[in-house]
Amino acid sequence: MLWVGFGGLLAIILFMAWMGARVVSAIELEDRELRVAYQQRDDLLDEIRFSLVESGSDIRDYLLDRDRSAVAQRRADLERLHSRITGAVASYGRNLPRDEAGPWGQLTRDIDAYWAVLQPSLRWDRETRRQRAEDVLDQQVIPRQGELIRLDSAVASVNQRNLQRSNQRIVDLFSQFRTEMTASAAVALLLGMLLAFLTIGRILILERASVAQLREVTRARFEMQNLSHRLVAAQEEERRRVARELHDEVGQAISAVLVELGRLENRLPPEPRENRSVLAMARQMAERAVVQVRDMALLLRPSMLDDLGLVPALKWQAREVSRRTGVKVKVAAETVADDLPDDFRTCIYRIVQEAVNNAARHAHATSVRVEARQEDRQIRVSVQDDGGGFDPSLDKGMGILGMEERVKKLGGVFRIDSEKGGGTVVSLLLPLAASAAREGS
Repeated sequence: MLWVGFGGLLAIILFMAWMGARVVSAIELEDRELRVAYQQRDDLLDEIRFSLVESGSDIRDYLLDRDRSAVAQRRADLERLHSRITGAVASYGRNLPRDEAGPWGQLTRDIDAYWAVLQPSLRWDRETRRQRAEDVLDQQVIPRQGELIRLDSAVASVNQRNLQRSNQRIVDLFSQFRTEMTASAAVALLLGMLLAFLTIGRILILERASVAQLREVTRARFEMQNLSHRLVAAQEEERRRVARELHDEVGQAISAVLVELGRLENRLPPEPRENRSVLAMARQMAERAVVQVRDMALLLRPSMLDDLGLVPALKWQAREVSRRTGVKVKVAAETVADDLPDDFRTCIYRIVQEAVNNAARHAHATSVRVEARQEDRQIRVSVQDDGGGFDPSLDKGMGILGMEERVKKLGGVFRIDSEKGGGTVVSLLLPLAASAAREGS
């Protein structure tokens, strides 16, 4: 709708501009042609007028002059004037306006009659010219010449009126053009207002839908974050419970089995030795089971994290990883207090655990450095390895997402800096002020 509306409005504006330029060009061209035609006709009338006046002087000099050479010159001048007047009359009559036909026809006939009177006198001899000169001048030339000049002035007046009508036509054309442009502008304005109202209405509808959708997305994201936090908390609680069950129930049961096997071993006679061999094998299996159950319980939730604090748990984890994988893990966390809140201890321990295990299993690192530094209102933790590295923007598994969720839950900042062949640094910053606020609430 917007494309069609704005496209139509733009098309109307372009059409108005094109039509305006076209009409203005046509008016200017017509005005220029009219003025050129008027000027040409006016020049022709001036030429006829001046030629007639000049012809009057020449015919008078011709009739009254006694010098033969001068008479011949006068006759040639009159012939030249006749040709010039005839040419001007013919040129003027080619594009003759309709309302000039009457005056122009009368002027043409009088010019022809005027030259018809003059033509016989051009063949007179000197004696005839002397006898008839005054009569011709007084009765024919001067009256006819005055009439011709009066008719020429009448034609010029008609030509002037034509110019005025042409100017009025140009004014009318401009007025019509102004009216059309005003109407087109009004149509464009109405369409623009309609389009603006429709657009504003559509935008308001989309805005309300967008706000509602944003609220829904925000609510869904908040619910998902709460669900993720509850899942993490439930997972940690389940690990704590399973670790306790393994330690208290399964571990104690296997330890009891070991005690009973010891009592049984004391009651068996020395012979046969096969019985003691089977009993020793069962005792070894039970001892290995006790060790495995203890390791599983410690991996799920080391009791020292609750009993001794974060730093001993991190150092125990470093020793266990080094023992199992051969990777040298060094922990530097002397400035971390022992009274950290439980959620902070758990978050840091799990992130360090995940980062160290990733460095050993996936990055094939040979050494890992874990550094934790507690400051006034925050605690910084970093895990740096010398492994093969990876692209954090592409390789983002569930372990990294879990670490991010744990840090976000505590209002911290989580970051991974890594590149191919350059090792990896996992760092997090937790604000201790947030923990104090939660405890206060």
